[in-house]
Amino acid sequence: MGFIDKIVHKLDDQYNGIEYRNDKITEIKKNIEALLNTNPDDCMSITNSGFNNENNHSIESSELCNAIISKIENLIYEYEKRVIVTSASYDNSNMPWKLSIDLQCHLLNDKFNEFHIIIDFSNKKVCDKDFQFINSEGNGEYFCAMKNDKSGLIDKFGNIKIDFKYDDLFFINKNLLVANKDSKEGIIDVNENIIVPFKYWFKRDKCLDKDNTIPARSRVNGKLKWGLINLQNEVLIDFKFDI
Repeated sequence: MGFIDKIVHKLDDQYNGIEYRNDKITEIKKNIEALLNTNPDDCMSITNSGFNNENNHSIESSELCNAIISKIENLIYEYEKRVIVTSASYDNSNMPWKLSIDLQCHLLNDKFNEFHIIIDFSNKKVCDKDFQFINSEGNGEYFCAMKNDKSGLIDKFGNIKIDFKYDDLFFINKNLLVANKDSKEGIIDVNENIIVPFKYWFKRDKCLDKDNTIPARSRVNGKLKWGLINLQNEVLIDFKFDI
């Protein structure tokens, strides 16, 4: 079919100035990539898409995603007429730093020739602040990050909520975090109020139970022993267990 496709390509006015290639789908994807101004190491951008606009983060994430998809579909409809977009889905689990869009398409004159176009939008605004690491599993508003080998808390735009002074920092619920400082751990809230003093050690995978009790280790007669405390720093089970 390559020879016939080449003849059709030459006779069709919409292909004027476009060199014929055997792999039409690859060519279409490259054209869409150029339309979106994409780069694997940079932020994909669409004029006024709103993805990097702080004011637009007040709207529902789903609304923003659907608005971006609509803009992409309009762009393809206007400038890449060889393809029809039949459906679109998105993965916004890593927003605001990454949004993945999956377009299901088929060729204009061939409904059975279906293929997918995956578009990844990367927001470099936060990363440009040279954080060593950002944990995307925050509370939706704040995220643990690392800078100069110290942990702190930032918001989704990279503004610092808690300074980078802890050896470790991780969420245990939407408002509370375990913080490690001077080789001891305590529990603080997102405003850095101390909830449980820095004199324990906790486990990440077995930290805060549903009844707000916390397995913790404390030093007893020079040895680390396990016990159970609550958020009021009351000892519910004495520190006497090795495991």
